[in-house]
Amino acid sequence: MNVIKDAIEKADEKEPPETSTEDTSGEVKKPIVKLIVGKRSQIVKELETAILENNKRQGTTMLFQRDGLPVRIRPIGEANKKDTFGRPPQAPGIFQCGRAFIMSHLSEVADIVKYSKTVEDWLPADVTADVANYFLDARGLLRFPILHGTQSTPILRTDFTLLQSEGYDSQSGLYLDFDGVKFPMISEKPTDTESANSIERIIRLLDEFPFVSEIDKSVALSMILTAVIRRVLPTAPAFAISATSPGSGKTYLVDCCLMLAYGYQMQPIPWARDSDEQRKRLAAISMANPASVIFDNTEISIGGESLCAFLTSATFQDRILGKSETMTGTTNVLIAFTGNNLIVRDDAARRFLLCQLDAKRDRPEERVFDNPNLIANIQRERPQLVTDVLTWLRGYLSSKNDKPDLSPYGSFVEWSALIRSALVWAGFPDPCKSRESIDAKDTSRAELAEILRIWHDAAGDSYISVKQALDVTVISDFFKNLDFAGKTGKSADVSAKSVGRWLAKREGRVINVTMDEKSDAIPLRFERNSAKSDNVWKYRVGIVKSS
Repeated sequence: MNVIKDAIEKADEKEPPETSTEDTSGEVKKPIVKLIVGKRSQIVKELETAILENNKRQGTTMLFQRDGLPVRIRPIGEANKKDTFGRPPQAPGIFQCGRAFIMSHLSEVADIVKYSKTVEDWLPADVTADVANYFLDARGLLRFPILHGTQSTPILRTDFTLLQSEGYDSQSGLYLDFDGVKFPMISEKPTDTESANSIERIIRLLDEFPFVSEIDKSVALSMILTAVIRRVLPTAPAFAISATSPGSGKTYLVDCCLMLAYGYQMQPIPWARDSDEQRKRLAAISMANPASVIFDNTEISIGGESLCAFLTSATFQDRILGKSETMTGTTNVLIAFTGNNLIVRDDAARRFLLCQLDAKRDRPEERVFDNPNLIANIQRERPQLVTDVLTWLRGYLSSKNDKPDLSPYGSFVEWSALIRSALVWAGFPDPCKSRESIDAKDTSRAELAEILRIWHDAAGDSYISVKQALDVTVISDFFKNLDFAGKTGKSADVSAKSVGRWLAKREGRVINVTMDEKSDAIPLRFERNSAKSDNVWKYRVGIVKSS
């Protein structure tokens, strides 16, 4: 009787070992799995156990699950090319496993045998396609560890404790691979001096960027802090890096941030104009889960239903092309837009932080810098700079000094409690104040404020129909000059029906409106009567009383 048959008879007496052992040569003894007709469920269970045991070994290919499907981690590859999301070849990527890979991997993690009647013995065999298909179709049944993303640096867990070891961390769902980089050990409770030194080194990186104000600098710092720990934040605002003219350093600022956080630069990609394309692109991002995505030289106003949903939820759902199924991906990705005089639409305004640059010269690209090799310096000093970011955050968390008392930032609670608060604690302006600049550039907000003032001047607090409102010249002229339907903006588009739709979308939104130069702003909004009068809805401009 040969060695394999002896091993099988022993395996028949007990379940496959929970942990594979090594023989005297140091090689791992793989579990033996017998392909027996009518025992498919047992075969699948044994093979899945073999995969889980293999996951525990150093230097092996690990299998995880995302959205209930098996995935693996490998470099993007494609030498000298960037992928769809701008990642370089050396960047780690998450790839869904196909049937051919599953069949090959099962042969690597277990010795698979099948009984031959011809030789009356157990012989090596390949796993059958139907067994491999189970792992591709068993959504919700797999025991593989859930993967929330990859991380190339130490990081804070969701409970804000430090994670400094490579490998898979079940608490955060992250796989850490430092790619040979040695990071200094970080203290859970840094001293005040250690925190101050770390903060100073991070600040110096931004010395030569032409920020319009200290608020803009604070937003840039928040982007750096966010990039390092974005994987563990359920949600985080997006960053809009705007300048008055090309060559001011918008993309350069983002590149510096990415080099610090990830050790490589991302190739920027364009933002789609079509809403369906935006949705598809965001769905692909949520499934591929790159560390960051940069939309460069954005010329259209930023917003839209899909982007808003992506930024304020930990997951993003979309229908799988050609199927009646939905996919669910994670949104723990740093999102940044760059452009000249960026406009963030009202629907997305609260989801963005704006960083403004102004070089105040005709040809900003011709400026001479004291530190022209900033990105190379960041790459060289990256281990220390990452340590500085985490020391800053741990210094804030462990500080016995009073924490800043900030107003709530809905949808971004965890980000506000850590990144925003750590900045204010260190003496920087609240980065959320940049939203005032977003509002100032938001034409839709200004338009709504204007029609609220005009309507209130014309009708007071009385309910009137849209048709009655359009009989007022100043109201009619407002809509004739407004591209309210998002189409042509011609006067022919103005009707009671189209204006009614415009009002319905803005009903209840409160805007602080200055009625005249001598008065303080008052909170106004459009209100609709509770029931139709004469078979039509009527609106009024109401003054909102604070609760």
